[in-house]
Amino acid sequence: MKCCGRKRTSYPSYPPFSLIKRNEPEEKPYNNEYLSEGLSDLIDINAEPAVENVQKQIMSQAKIFEAIKEASKEIFRQKNKQKMLENEQQQQLEQRENN
Repeated sequence: MKCCGRKRTSYPSYPPFSLIKRNEPEEKPYNNEYLSEGLSDLIDINAEPAVENVQKQIMSQAKIFEAIKEASKEIFRQKNKQKMLENEQQQQLEQRENN
């Protein structure tokens, strides 16, 4: 019987569970000092002009998207209102013709 591809090995491709590190202390424990240092780094990053510019662009795009959604809703409402008026006028014409 011919097979394609590589030969299968008898061992799994992942390390055995005994080799996986378990319950060992992490390199940097999550203490308040470590967290506050990370938060201050994030605050420093947010103060960068490039980050501020990107944030402004994102907010502008979000506002534009909201405006487009509202405009689309209003167009839909106007079209429905127009159709209703046309239907009413058509019904009035039909009633006049029938009388």
